[in-house]
Amino acid sequence: MDQQTQSATQFGANAANYLSSPVHASGADLTRLAALAGQSRSLDLGCGAGHASFALARGGAREVIAYDPSAEMLAVVAREAAARGSSCIVTRQGAAESLPFEDRSFDLIATRFSAHHWVSVPRALAECARVLRPGGRLVVIDVVAPETPLLDTALQVIEFLRDASHVRDYRCTEWAGMLRAAGFAVAAESGWKLPMDFPSWIARIGTPPARVDALRAVFAALPSEATDYFAVDAGFSFAIDAASFECQAPPAARPANGAPGVAPKGAPGSAPGDANKAAPGDAPKGARGDATTGARRDTHGDAPAEAPGDAPKGAPGDARGGARKP
Repeated sequence: MDQQTQSATQFGANAANYLSSPVHASGADLTRLAALAGQSRSLDLGCGAGHASFALARGGAREVIAYDPSAEMLAVVAREAAARGSSCIVTRQGAAESLPFEDRSFDLIATRFSAHHWVSVPRALAECARVLRPGGRLVVIDVVAPETPLLDTALQVIEFLRDASHVRDYRCTEWAGMLRAAGFAVAAESGWKLPMDFPSWIARIGTPPARVDALRAVFAALPSEATDYFAVDAGFSFAIDAASFECQAPPAARPANGAPGVAPKGAPGSAPGDANKAAPGDAPKGARGDATTGARRDTHGDAPAEAPGDAPKGAPGDARGGARKP
């Protein structure tokens, strides 16, 4: 089973858990998405149980496409949208790296705690650049890794043991490099701590008992630098970093043969299904992006700045800004 199928199957089997999870259903990031919606045609990329879609609809978006590889997740979104009377929300199944939409067809794309499951973030971002209108907006919200290698490694091990479909929580500097390579300008960036209650964290995704045992062993063996940074308590509940990047698409596509605003024929990302081609700026296989100036840096032991309206750092069991899929 490939990674995408594994992810869709695993989350499909637990779709209802993500709709009812307070961690996913609330947060200052959802309030911000609603404020950005306007009268946009929006895409919720990797929608999960649809909380970002619901926020965009609440904010007045004229149409929201809830897009996800899991048919079961999309069924949850459709039922809940109908129950809420959110007739502007429609569902579509597919992968982030290959978007079945026309060029320049969206005003706003939001992805909330999904990108750490994508096989290729650079290819997905190239697709986002293709389907956004010139000057359109991309909002990326995800769990992020600390810049310190020790802490980064600890986080990836914990995430993978809990969820075998996990790919990577990227560092802020990696996000800055990948966004820049795809042609996006980061207009605003914010970060906050996201507390995780260990029992509900493993129950939500249905972590197998053997992996739960391994998680407990790993948490118990973490060096003090990691237990301090992630605020690990006696029951193995902890806090991770989350970040939001509000980005603007290029004002126009690159000209071809002197025709303004027309992408060169055969350019990566110029047509639906082009996602399998290497995106401009795509990192070499195995690479993790490049550092750029201007990105937020996490110093050893420091927590990221909190988003406006968030609870104090490290508050256990906080229900803010949940992830698909922490």
